[in-house]
Amino acid sequence: MRVRKAKPEDLGRIIGLHWEMEAFHTKFDRKFYAKESRASHLRMARKHFAKLMVAPRVILLVAEERGMIVGYLHGSVVDRPPIYRLKKQGVIDELAVSRAFRRRGAAARLLEAAHRELRGRGAAMTLLDVDAKNAGARRFYSKSGYRCRHLRLVKHPAR
Repeated sequence: MRVRKAKPEDLGRIIGLHWEMEAFHTKFDRKFYAKESRASHLRMARKHFAKLMVAPRVILLVAEERGMIVGYLHGSVVDRPPIYRLKKQGVIDELAVSRAFRRRGAAARLLEAAHRELRGRGAAMTLLDVDAKNAGARRFYSKSGYRCRHLRLVKHPAR
């Protein structure tokens, strides 16, 4: 398995993996994930990921096994306010691996490659969000050295 920067020809597989991730996460919060039809979501995702591919502060990596894209990671480097000691931080926005290829090292390799890339771009630390109900992802990130430092609380608007 190898990790590399995403190319335009990878878009179809990336958005397919994104849909798979959204559908999986729906069980955690139906108000937040996968509201629109699959076709509508895929159209929006294609535009979104195409923009990410050319954004200067964004990294978009794929894990490839035998020529097939089995996972992707989307992250970025962001500036912190000047009042803080650490001036730049990395953010992992999404990490998705096809269900058929989980527990084979793709996520760990994507994360390691992202850390190298983010450090190379000046990030002094890396942040990510993980759903509180996603015990498997929380274990994975904990094993990868992440620790809970803040809690993000969410309130959906009343109807």
